[in-house]
Amino acid sequence: MKEIINCAAYSSGRRIADVKLNDVHEVLKASNQFVWIGLHEPSEEVLSKVQHEFGLHDAYR
Repeated sequence: MKEIINCAAYSSGRRIADVKLNDVHEVLKASNQFVWIGLHEPSEEVLSKVQHEFGLHDAYR
């Protein structure tokens, strides 16, 4: 099974696009959008990338 189950952008309660993990930070620049990501047993590499893209502090890992 892959580590990233799904990664999608939403606006006004509706799914608007699939998003690649490397592009999450671009989607989050728009104030009316958010990104949902589903993970399954992610590696440290994937968790580090998620942390970077979402701007999360180490305490959230």
